[in-house]
Amino acid sequence: NIEFDESSLTPKEKDYLEMLKKKYSSREWLYMHELKYDIPLSDVLKYRKIKVKEGQYIVQVDYKALKLIRLIAEIRDNKISDITISGDFFVQPYTVVSLIEENLKGSPLEEKEFKDRIKKALESSNASLSGSGITIEDLVNALMKLRERLEIL
Repeated sequence: NIEFDESSLTPKEKDYLEMLKKKYSSREWLYMHELKYDIPLSDVLKYRKIKVKEGQYIVQVDYKALKLIRLIAEIRDNKISDITISGDFFVQPYTVVSLIEENLKGSPLEEKEFKDRIKKALESSNASLSGSGITIEDLVNALMKLRERLEIL
């Protein structure tokens, strides 16, 4: 014996909805930079692909070259809209990784495009990957795994 009344959201409910939207679309939530749980990131990202909505995914790839390369990328309409590159490699200057990440934003998931954008980032900073334990080809192979993961999962 329950009766329902049709009505709009209250101001309090609207505020709560806005707070939830901000939280669950934030970089911290999407990329899990600051996990506050006692579970490993590998367990959280067991399936390594999360569908946010149609055409938008968060994808994680671990690629083992001489060193480990870990990518966490937001893919929108088959283009990288944001990416974090990490691993157990060491580059000098350390800002090179950020430059590569910035250059990859907007990139379609194509091998030649990846290679060109990485080279451009390295050239613009007069840097190289020599001595880092990874090569441009290693990064390109890791990036191609993003596309592979989208296709198979």
